Amino acid sequence: MVLVLLLLLVLLLAPGPRGLVTPSCCLACQGLPGQGGARYSSSPWLRDERPASRFLVFWDVRVTGKGLLGVYSESHSDDITQVRFHPQDKDRLATGATDGLVNVFDLRRGDEEDALLATCNSGSTVAAVRWAGPRLDRLLCLTHGDGLHLWDLRRLDTEEPLALYSAADARQLAPLPGGGALDYLVGGQWAESAQRLLVVAGGEGGGLHLLECSERGLELLGSPRGAGHTAVVRCFLWDEEGEGVLVTAGEDGQLLLWQPGGRDEPATGKSSSAMKLQTQPHKRHAYGGRGGGRGGGALQQQNGRGRQDTPLD
Repeated sequence: MVLVLLLLLVLLLAPGPRGLVTPSCCLACQGLPGQGGARYSSSPWLRDERPASRFLVFWDVRVTGKGLLGVYSESHSDDITQVRFHPQDKDRLATGATDGLVNVFDLRRGDEEDALLATCNSGSTVAAVRWAGPRLDRLLCLTHGDGLHLWDLRRLDTEEPLALYSAADARQLAPLPGGGALDYLVGGQWAESAQRLLVVAGGEGGGLHLLECSERGLELLGSPRGAGHTAVVRCFLWDEEGEGVLVTAGEDGQLLLWQPGGRDEPATGKSSSAMKLQTQPHKRHAYGGRGGGRGGGALQQQNGRGRQDTPLD
């Protein structure tokens, strides 16, 4: 029987990167076909008197009032920022937190100690975690300090290090034409049709740059042309199932759609340098909260019960 899971992250309100406020609760769903949504509320029993613990709470939304499946409470010591179920294996889960750790769980094993397969240390607060690779057995981690880490989980049962590539500051890895440098990392996504791990970076004044990430580091593929964003770009989506377009959203309040500029150029990521802005919003609205600094800071090593991996020097 396919187990339907709803994962509730119980977090504390805390300042996030660039002055944003992180939510008190985050939801991630797996195996919920046809579900229109879920309701939840915090409960007194979620409070833990022990210092430095955060909860991963699992629910079965098919059961009304008695759907609680279990709680993981020992794997992270600070706010959990990322939860990523494996796209093909519903029982494989990756989590990241501001303690710098990225944990990988096999939920079939039930108990937290047994379920924890690997603990990877990013050395900074985790901003994004993505499954990647032809067999989706790699993990990309981006940090709030613009660090980049690529881990190979096929090495779990070997003596080889999990880290394929690791950089505490990835902004200098791919110089721009004219001698410029990347300003910040936006995010990453595995492009199945192109068989590439794409990373989007931003530049001064809302500029965009599309890169490929591999064990060799970052390689610049191109920079979309056009009068696009005028402020920091927050997120993106590469829609390869549609027309291969790139959708971006920024602090300027714009949601922009980019697509290849020529009919003879397939939308696979290889023709990214020819991408042009095709549509613009009808109205531009100003939004508040364009905050300042980026996260980071010293971290302490935490001993996990699964395989551990630390950043490359």
